[in-house]
Amino acid sequence: MVPYMARKLPFDEEINYNKITKKMISASSSVSKLDGMLEEENISRELFINPLTKKEAVLSSKIEGTQATLTEILELEADEGKTELKNKYDDFVEITNYNRAIEYAEQEVLDKNSISLWMLRCIHKLLLSGARGKDKNPGEFRNDQNWIGKPGSTIETASFVPVSPEKLIENLENLEKYINEYEEQSELIQAAIIHVQFEKIHPFKDGNGRIGRILIPLFLYYRGVLNRPVLYISEYFEENREEYYDKLNAVNENDEGWMEWIEFFLTAVETQANRNIEKIKKLQNLYAEYKFKINEILKSKNSIYVLDALFKIPIFKATKLHEEVSKNIKINKATINRFINKLVEADIIVPEEGKDRYVKYYFKALVDLIQ
Repeated sequence: MVPYMARKLPFDEEINYNKITKKMISASSSVSKLDGMLEEENISRELFINPLTKKEAVLSSKIEGTQATLTEILELEADEGKTELKNKYDDFVEITNYNRAIEYAEQEVLDKNSISLWMLRCIHKLLLSGARGKDKNPGEFRNDQNWIGKPGSTIETASFVPVSPEKLIENLENLEKYINEYEEQSELIQAAIIHVQFEKIHPFKDGNGRIGRILIPLFLYYRGVLNRPVLYISEYFEENREEYYDKLNAVNENDEGWMEWIEFFLTAVETQANRNIEKIKKLQNLYAEYKFKINEILKSKNSIYVLDALFKIPIFKATKLHEEVSKNIKINKATINRFINKLVEADIIVPEEGKDRYVKYYFKALVDLIQ
């Protein structure tokens, strides 16, 4: 199989906007509603956005083969990453790295007002740091031919062969210019094209899928479509994984393949924007509900700090809860332990079974909501 010949961007011919006008308007409307919600002052990043970021990290990594659930990752965070199961630890590192990469990328766009190849290399280095792909040149573009296929496949039997190493930098520089210097009629359409082009170039030895998915909300954030890069659509891609890969693979020099991908992408964007809106609303409602409940149970002026801590670390040990609450107020460990006992008695938090020391506690209402 010969390497893919990436089409130079922007396309010579225009995208057939007439065919996708209805979908484009509908998807744009949903994204605008999400952005309007994100602009509200009471939408705390730590309380209502970070849970969505963690779930995105889990699902985007799952597409690439990790098995850990969000609950398992939260448990490992409570245990500071300690586990005797190597596969689970490896999943934890990859997912934690994904979170770090998103945070870095957002700050980099804010500071530099661009999406550069240097940034992509830094994201890649963060993703692979100490992870399963640590031996695959983290932060460096490949200089040899790679291919995608079943385990043991050769380049002749591969399902896809990305661009050749000789064409790699040329294609990447064209993509960088397209991102930063060109404007399609719709930023959503441009994001769809960017995602495919990056995946087809496949510039790294590992981690291309995750970076390609990070690029979607990052580009929309860069262009001001979102004031926070939180339009995570890996959930939709994971639920429709076979179709996701089929649409990506169908994109070639045939315009029909591009249009089918764009229609699929717009459906994914609209669906996930609406889901994120509903999830944030549910998180807000849960916060309001437990603000009252926990205040009634603890009967303390400090109950709000306990609630905030539970939203930040819904699975925790007593020492970690004390540490989190202490960021806002001076409070001793005995008081925290008393609060924990009251919350357990009221069935607000549930203790880990079968342990007497170093027990983990679960704020089940939140864990169940974000899982």
